[in-house]
Amino acid sequence: MKSTSNSGILDIIEYQKEQIKDLQNTKDEQFKQLSNMQNLLDQQQRQALQDKKVLEEYKSEINELKALKMPQEDMKDGSSIRVRRRKKLNDRKLN
Repeated sequence: MKSTSNSGILDIIEYQKEQIKDLQNTKDEQFKQLSNMQNLLDQQQRQALQDKKVLEEYKSEINELKALKMPQEDMKDGSSIRVRRRKKLNDRKLN
């Protein structure tokens, strides 16, 4: 009878070892998924910052184009918005 109970205990131990391995595999897989999600989030944040920068550049260019299209009567003493916009545009090109 003692050998039967030892066999049952060994079976339980073996089963628990298998469960531990399964849990370790599950944990490893979840860690990989978490790492992938973090990488995707980082990429998304970088893309959002790039998009914001591009949008600001487009807005600036649109404003510059609007300033260049202003009629001559809007100019005063050579210090018109058009002249200032051209200077800004040239400064940006130099940088």
